[in-house]
Amino acid sequence: MVDNIENKLWKSAAEGCLPSGTYFIDEDVGGENLKIRRTMHVGADQDKGFVLLNFSRPDLKFTEKNFQEIDISDRLLLKGGLLDVLKQL
Repeated sequence: MVDNIENKLWKSAAEGCLPSGTYFIDEDVGGENLKIRRTMHVGADQDKGFVLLNFSRPDLKFTEKNFQEIDISDRLLLKGGLLDVLKQL
C-alpha cells in the first residue's frame, strides 16, 4: 500500500508512474480484493487524499454496503505521521 501511494499515485506519468488519467490501483492481496483510489475530496476540509476499499469484506456499520471503505487525507499521511507508521508495519 505504501509503495502504491508513494511511487504510483502521488507521482505523475512524467515521473514514470501510472499513465495520465489513471487514479486507482486494483489488486488482490492475500485473497482480498483491494482498491486504492486517489481523490480530491477527503474529509470535512475536502483535502486531497485516498480512498481505500476492500471488496472482500462487508461494511461493519452499514449492512446495505457490501464492501469496506476508509478515506485518508494527504495531511493525515504526511503531517499526521500515518505514512511513517504504515512503513513500519
